[in-house]
Amino acid sequence: MIRSRGCSSCLDRGNSTNLYSMHVESGVMTQLTDYIGNDQLDACLLPDESAAFVKLGRKLIRLDLANYDERVMYEAPQGYHLGNVSACADGLHVCTCVQEDLSHRIRLDLGNGYVGHQELMEAAPHSMIVRIDAESGKAETIYEASRFITHINASPKEPWLLTFCHEVTLAFGGSPYLGAGPAYRRSLENPGTVRAGREGGT
Repeated sequence: MIRSRGCSSCLDRGNSTNLYSMHVESGVMTQLTDYIGNDQLDACLLPDESAAFVKLGRKLIRLDLANYDERVMYEAPQGYHLGNVSACADGLHVCTCVQEDLSHRIRLDLGNGYVGHQELMEAAPHSMIVRIDAESGKAETIYEASRFITHINASPKEPWLLTFCHEVTLAFGGSPYLGAGPAYRRSLENPGTVRAGREGGT
């Protein structure tokens, strides 16, 4: 995450992953979270840099960057887990994908060689895109499908627009090809509107 006078990143130190910031001019690093025994973390920054939204397991936590106070804003339902999180351009909402957890049926290790990826695509897990109020935590499901939905990217310029991917298994010459399906553009003002397009930006 790039900030006006620095950057933030998830780093593994002391056998745990936490969020850090670094001041570009001085090189001084500051640990922003203090999670113990954690091996996975994702975060996004509000456009005004007042807060970061941290994904920790099934929870989405708002981290106030002025005083480092943390507040749980959203938790995925039982049997689901969170994908990545992305802040809308006006800073009023953040969006995330919520995916059905099929690890009890399929051996999965997507972070190490995409183990189980093909089986997961074929199982077509129920997935949702959820928009969350950045202040109140009120959540709204704006899209859902029986597809593995990933790569939520809110536009950095237009607060009403985001892109996402339906990940699929495609066949080429009789062999499965594992990769991302088409990216889709979704209007947050009119959630019934979905258009195929390029992923990322506007």
